[in-house]
Amino acid sequence: MLESILIQNFALIDTLRIRIAAGLTVITGETGAGKSTFLKALSLIGGGRAHASLIRTGTNEAKVEANFTLKQDEALKSLLRSLGVKDSKKLTVTRTLKRRSGKTSGSKNSSQINGVNVSVTDLQRVMSSILEISGQDDAHHLKQASTHLNLIDQAASLGDSRQLLESSYQQLVQIDEELSLSFERQQSQADREDFLSFQLNELKEAHLEDPLEDEHLEQKIIQLRNAARLREDAYSIDRLLYGQQGSAVEQLNSALSALERLLEVDSTLKASYDDLQTALAITEDIARNASSYARGLSDDTSGLSDLEDRLDLLKTLKKKHRGSLAEVIARRDEIARELLSFESLDERIRVLSEQRRVIGQSLLSQAKALSEARRRFAPTLCRSIERELSDLGMPKAKLEVEFIAQQANQGCEIDEVIVGPRGLERANLLISANPGEPLLPVQSAASGGEISRITLAIKRVIADLDPVSVYIFDEVDSGVGGPTAEALGLKLKHVSRSRQVLCITHLPQVAGIGDQHLFVSKQVKGDRTRSMIKTLSMDQRIEEVSRMLGGKRITDRTRANAEELLGLTNP
Repeated sequence: MLESILIQNFALIDTLRIRIAAGLTVITGETGAGKSTFLKALSLIGGGRAHASLIRTGTNEAKVEANFTLKQDEALKSLLRSLGVKDSKKLTVTRTLKRRSGKTSGSKNSSQINGVNVSVTDLQRVMSSILEISGQDDAHHLKQASTHLNLIDQAASLGDSRQLLESSYQQLVQIDEELSLSFERQQSQADREDFLSFQLNELKEAHLEDPLEDEHLEQKIIQLRNAARLREDAYSIDRLLYGQQGSAVEQLNSALSALERLLEVDSTLKASYDDLQTALAITEDIARNASSYARGLSDDTSGLSDLEDRLDLLKTLKKKHRGSLAEVIARRDEIARELLSFESLDERIRVLSEQRRVIGQSLLSQAKALSEARRRFAPTLCRSIERELSDLGMPKAKLEVEFIAQQANQGCEIDEVIVGPRGLERANLLISANPGEPLLPVQSAASGGEISRITLAIKRVIADLDPVSVYIFDEVDSGVGGPTAEALGLKLKHVSRSRQVLCITHLPQVAGIGDQHLFVSKQVKGDRTRSMIKTLSMDQRIEEVSRMLGGKRITDRTRANAEELLGLTNP
């Protein structure tokens, strides 16, 4: 419920803080006193549009702040958490309007929920389940055709079926999005698949295994081309180191014998002796390797051409794939994996298509069942609203619900039927206020006062089902008097038993039945005008209701009538 509202530098209001009681709060005052200003302030809290003209003349900033007590609503709490607002039993909504400095016109506005900055759109999302305003200048729910289907579902207790349908619809949308992307990939991959298959076959036929094969081939080709010279040099190394008189090995052995004799006298030469032994062993190994290398060289060049062809192939592949042989081998494996993913894509499309068929059929069945329930319940809802309107001075009003099939761009197609997030159809509430008048959409055919009364009638019908906790009515009593005025007051009172209701009224019958009475007045001091709102005591209420009954001339009789109205027993 709305606990309090603070208004500062807003239109004709300087500073105003009002506590709002539970139940029915009536708001009265003479024409032009500022009741509409109070309504605009509440509209801002609901996410209404802000204008620089609302900032009080002579000031640079206006502020409206409202404090609410929240009921248990998991959907609302989840929405608040998604906006960064921590769980709380209290909700403080603040709208601030600032004039722009310099030559820039207009205002710089901000919106906050519990101190967290939010966009106006997000504020509207939050407040749509808390606050609803019915007035001539407010785009309240009934003026939005998109809400009419919600009204039917709410009144018919179809919330669970609707939620199940929305869940199925979202699943289908996700599948369609994935299918669309998969088909796009499949369409674009055809040419690429041919290209990659050609590349993979070429690489497979090359039988690439050793990433250093090209280096080995180059070395082998060099050996074959230079076999004679290499053999001669290798044998020369063998002779110089080992195979001829005075070879290096022979010289090293002589030196080793000399060191052995020295060691007998001076043991400090042991390290030199060990190093010389190592040198001798290495020299002998080199000589043996050179001899073995020479013997292994072949003069047969018949395979040279094949080796050169193989090396040319490897060079061509490296140039084509712009990398080393190791990178070419890696590219071959990568191509194989990508081609395998194409096969996986085909399988994924098959699986998704089957999932879409199953979920689509389920969604279509849910939508048809929901549509049937709506169409079956719609006449009952219309007759219930008509009965309420009859008590509210619209005895000849006739209502119907027009169901309009979803358009192709508003949903998913299943068996040539379009199913949207809310089912097979949209709904439009039609009204004929007087006999002989055609049925027309409520949002265009009804006046501001009629809209408010239709809204009140609907609230009477769905009072226990509506999630909105605060109703604000303006012009609901337009053109109403006599017994209808009393009936209107009783209906407002009835709705206020389960919801907090604020009503701007000109009817003493409505004013007298309120749980709280706010009085709006206007004062001129110097050259400034300001609006004031105060909570009336019982004595003050008697005077105000008397004024509403008798005008400027208040008599004992009008006071008695006022006291009678204020003493009405709650229905």
